[in-house]
Amino acid sequence: MIRTFSFFQKDTGVIAPKLYKISDHDCFERDLALNTPIDHVAIEGQYDRLNQRVDISTGQVIDYQPPAPSADHEWNADTKRWQLTAAAADKISRSNAARARIAQLEAAQHRHVREHCLGVAGAAAELKKIDAEISSLESQIL
Repeated sequence: MIRTFSFFQKDTGVIAPKLYKISDHDCFERDLALNTPIDHVAIEGQYDRLNQRVDISTGQVIDYQPPAPSADHEWNADTKRWQLTAAAADKISRSNAARARIAQLEAAQHRHVREHCLGVAGAAAELKKIDAEISSLESQIL
């Protein structure tokens, strides 16, 4: 039979990312002890370190909500994870769209640069229009 162990920091109860699986044999306790990280305690089972921890006073695994990564995050009770707020996700989406549009405009400007160098009428005006649009988009980039 294979047994699965997690490890938690003995002073804080924070579950470590390391997981140890071992067959249930005569000396498995010795092998488990040799593979337990320093200042950690082994606990049987597999736990989600992102939303669980061990209550060090009772030894019980409890639900845990870690600190928010930033003010742009909100706790999702269903997934038990931090996620970006709708406003933050929208801001990132607008920034990515602005970057993509700037790349399109910069790729399209070469013809106008060539025409401007050759003295084609209106080429400078087209370059100025492209530059104006790029300038307005740059304010949306994070």
